Amino acid sequence: MKMTKAILFSILTFSLLQPCQGKTVSIAKEGVTIESFYVSDNNIHKFDSIRISIILPPNYHQKSKKYPVLYFLPGYNQTDSVIYDLKIAALLNQFYKSNTLDHFIFVTFDNQNNNYTNWAGKGQLWSNFINQSLIEIIDAKYRTLNTSQNRGLYGVSMGGQGALYNGLRNPDKFGVIMSHSASLHFPQLTEVFDWAKPHLDSYFSPIYGKPLTQEKWQQNNVIWYVENNEIASRQKIYFDVGIKDHLQFHKTNILLDQAFNRKLIPHTFRLSQGGHGNKYYQQNMPVALKFWGHIIKENVVFAKKK
Repeated sequence: MKMTKAILFSILTFSLLQPCQGKTVSIAKEGVTIESFYVSDNNIHKFDSIRISIILPPNYHQKSKKYPVLYFLPGYNQTDSVIYDLKIAALLNQFYKSNTLDHFIFVTFDNQNNNYTNWAGKGQLWSNFINQSLIEIIDAKYRTLNTSQNRGLYGVSMGGQGALYNGLRNPDKFGVIMSHSASLHFPQLTEVFDWAKPHLDSYFSPIYGKPLTQEKWQQNNVIWYVENNEIASRQKIYFDVGIKDHLQFHKTNILLDQAFNRKLIPHTFRLSQGGHGNKYYQQNMPVALKFWGHIIKENVVFAKKK
């Protein structure tokens, strides 16, 4: 009896620690397959479930090959519906039809405006979710090339900041980092954008902890991280920003470019025409996706040579 109880307890404990997945809904759209399902995870237990959406390449279910994976982090007040808002499925299908891109798996999720970091309070460990649970979920459910050089982290605005924040800290997980209009703040708390000052306590304190101090601020700041840490030079990094960004993130993206240059970190940075928002992202996504496509094609050629 004691043995039976011990086994049951072990099974129950293991199941509580694993991501729980709901039913998968699959639709065919724009020549690709879009699948969505809900997961619950111990890293984000304040939420009953989070919806994950995946774009599978053409004929995924008719083949047995494995694919690279690009994880996409939506911006503030965006969800996994960004697939439709930014017409990503149509763009990928266009690239696939013209043989511009090798096939890959595209993954995004409902971000709950989480800033893509581990919150100071319990129940919202979003970095852990992205860098551990999400990868495990996708690798277990789909046929993936589960190595860092075949895995990218990509985002827009808050998601762009999240891609840089998490990607740079986890070179063993992500070999490619890309962003549009990353919502980067100055490394010094005293240099916060004027428009952001009224929202510091209400938005950042719950995430970084109260009171909001310079130490907590810099621990979560991408520019400060680059300036004060060793960065893996093997990662492929691309980011751009609009010169007319009304939130002024072009200023901080330029600072990040300068920080990379000072550390001699290879990267591609584009200061582009345009502002901040979906129109800008859609105009520049083809450039980022071609950057990604070139890298995964190189990796495939390299793997064949080996």
